[in-house]
Order: sequence, then structure tokens, then C-alpha cells
Amino acid sequence: MNSSKSILHIVASPYRGALSLLFAAVISLMSAGLQAQDYDQLIQQAITERNAGEFAAAEQTLRTAYAIPPDKTEVSTLLAMVIAFQARYEEAISILEDALAQNPDDIGLRLGMARIRAYQSLFAEAAQLADAVAQRHPDNVEALNLSGRIALYQQRPGQAVEYFQRAVTLEGDDLEAWIGLHDARAAQGRDQLADDALAEAMRLSPDHIDVRLRVERNLSPPGPVHEWIAGLDSSRFRNIDLSQWRDHFVEYRRQHNLDSAYYVRAEHNNRFDNRDTVIEAGWLGNQRAALPWQLSAAVSSSPDFSARYRLRGAVTARLNEGNDVFGATLLTPSLQYADYTTGSVARLGFDLEHYIAGTALWLTPGLGLVRDEDGDNSVAWTLGINWQASARVRVGAMLVDGVETENRITTDTRSRSAYLLWQVTPAVALRFNVGRHDRRNAYSRENAGVSVAFRY
Repeated sequence: MNSSKSILHIVASPYRGALSLLFAAVISLMSAGLQAQDYDQLIQQAITERNAGEFAAAEQTLRTAYAIPPDKTEVSTLLAMVIAFQARYEEAISILEDALAQNPDDIGLRLGMARIRAYQSLFAEAAQLADAVAQRHPDNVEALNLSGRIALYQQRPGQAVEYFQRAVTLEGDDLEAWIGLHDARAAQGRDQLADDALAEAMRLSPDHIDVRLRVERNLSPPGPVHEWIAGLDSSRFRNIDLSQWRDHFVEYRRQHNLDSAYYVRAEHNNRFDNRDTVIEAGWLGNQRAALPWQLSAAVSSSPDFSARYRLRGAVTARLNEGNDVFGATLLTPSLQYADYTTGSVARLGFDLEHYIAGTALWLTPGLGLVRDEDGDNSVAWTLGINWQASARVRVGAMLVDGVETENRITTDTRSRSAYLLWQVTPAVALRFNVGRHDRRNAYSRENAGVSVAFRY
């Protein structure tokens, strides 16, 4: 009896090992299947949260999903964009770079990189990245949509319309293309065509955050909508014995909706041994349409050297959309009226913004016609240059030749100034500025200032 049990045990041993291996394989396949199911569910959940504007929740869901697949391409693209929506651009770029190291030819990753560069206002670099994909894949709807969006950022809505129309021709149910077509038509002032495109977007996805933001015009936009700015400026005189100036200000800005914003600013200035407080309020409207406008008014508590009140209005028109050789050009005519105890000063201004194609440079020349407190007329001109040196740094300089009103007296003045804007974090920015102002037959004044802005 014992010998036959031993024989059976010997014979059964190989089968028992095979059964164990088979059982382990089945368990592994079932686990992989469950992981794949969990991954798909997490991705769909994250997309739903993202489309509803719940970016923090979508990020958490995607971080859970990130650990599951060996190929991180899809989840990296989604995660990077959700992080970018929260203005953490460098973190998003790092995620895409890691994924590109694993899959360097992936179109979605490269387009994601272009999108984030556009969010950072690096439009020339963003356009290059998007165009590289579009040239290799001319029927790629995502590349067309991104090129259209970048064209809008570059103040070229006509070209944007062409990109978005090509996208909807290729894929008639693409939501991003219809939203982009609405924005481009609105920027052209073609309201009926813009409404038609938005109606199509509503048919496709009425609950999508981008659709709701355009339908409910008073709904607050995503991202930071509040901004506080505080700063000080100090001046000294080179050839005359005057006390130093000390100017201080605090300003609050709020993005009311996609088309409008307002601000309130309080200045407390110490000049010529006098003190004055100026309160200013302004409204910016129609910002996504063909003719955005600005209105502002300021009053003084003790107008010993500043205007008793000041009114200003401006509107911006697009003169030229430009192309790959010649960039876009905007014109902003403005009218300002300031009432001093010595009389009134009026200025009619014509200021240009010209964006140099294929670069991160733009020029800001301007011309002003001024009538001073004595009723004399004069002409002033300005020339400025600005450069988005990197995602966090912007620099610029300006030369102004004309008349300037200081201490209630208007005098021919030549001014030179420069600034550096440093985006320390997505929420905090620092601005430094210096200048020199030479008043004919009077004095030369040098100034330096710093301000800090906080957005939330």
C-alpha cells in the first residue's frame, strides 16, 4: 500500500507543477485585465472631471492612473494638460519630456508641448512645434486646431478661421474646432457666424466647460480671476535742488468674464513737498471681439501737483493679421482729458502694436496730439520694443519725445525707460523699471520702481 502511494506521488508531481504554473498564469492574466479595466475607467473619469472644469480632481485621478500602464504616453499627455490648466507650466513640460524620452515620435506629446508653450505666451516656439506636426500630418485635426488657436493668440483670426474650417471639414463632430471657429469669428466681429459655430458646439457637448463659458457670458473664467498689485517708485533730480519723489500704489483687478475685466487703483504720491491721493477705476470690455475697448476715470483728493480729475477712453482695431513674413498690427486710438487747477490738458493718441512674425518680439510705436493748459498744440511720439525672453521673463524699453505734464505744467520732455517682468511663480510676478526724463529748460529726473503682482 505504501509503495503504491509513493509511485502515485512521484507520477503526480510533474502535473502538480504544471497546474501551479497554469494557475499563476491565469491569475496574472486576470490581474492584468482588471488593471486595464481600472485604467480605462480612471481615464474616462479624469476626462469627465476635466471637461467639467474640475482640474484638481482630474489631476488626482490621473496620478492614480499613471502607475498602471508601462507606456505612459496617453496618461502623460492628459496629466500634463490638466496641470498646465492650473498654470504649473514647468511641471507640465517636465512630464511631457519624460514621456517623449520613451516615445519620441508621438504626435500628441509634441502637440501638448506646443499648447503649453502657447499658454506661456511663447507663441513663436508654439507655432514652430505645431507647424512641424502639421507639415508631416496635414490631415491631423488636433494640429489644425492648435495652429488655429495659436493664430488667435497672435491676433490673426482670419488665418485661425481657415485652420478651424479645415478641421471641421475633416471631422465635423470635433468640439475643439467648433469652439475655435466661434472664437475666431467673434474676434472678426462676425457675430452671426460666431453664434452658428457655438450652436454646433452646444449640440455636441452642452455641458463642456468651454461651451458653458461661452454661453453663460457672466460665468467666471477658469484659472485666476483676481489680481492684487502693489508697488513704489522713487525719483531724484540731477541738476536742481528738489526733494525726492515717493510714489506708492495698490491696485485690484478682476476678470469678470471672458470678455470683460475691471480694476480699482489707489496712488499716494509725495512730490514737491506735497502729498496727494489719486483714486482710479477702469473697465475693459469686448475683449474677445473685433473692437475691444477701455474706459477709466481718476480723481484727486488734493490736486497740488496732479489733475483734479482725468478721463480716458480707448478702442483697439486690427489693421493687419500678417502672415509668416509680416506679423499682425493693432491700432489703439485713445482720448484723454485731464483737468488741473492751472487748466485742462487733452491728448489724442494713436498707438500701434506690431508683432514681428516668427519671433517673440513686438514693437509699440505711437503718435500723440496734445493741447496743453495754455491752449498750445504739440505733437509727441513714442517707440517701444518688447521681448518675451523666456516663459518667465519679459523685457522692454521705450523712448518718448513730446510734452509731459508735471506739477501742473506741460513742458517738452524726452523720456527713456526700461522694464523687466519676472514671473517668479504662476501666481507671483515682479516688475522692475527705470527711467530718465529730461524736461527742456527745467530739470532731469531719474526714477526706479518695483511692483509685485499676486493672482489667484
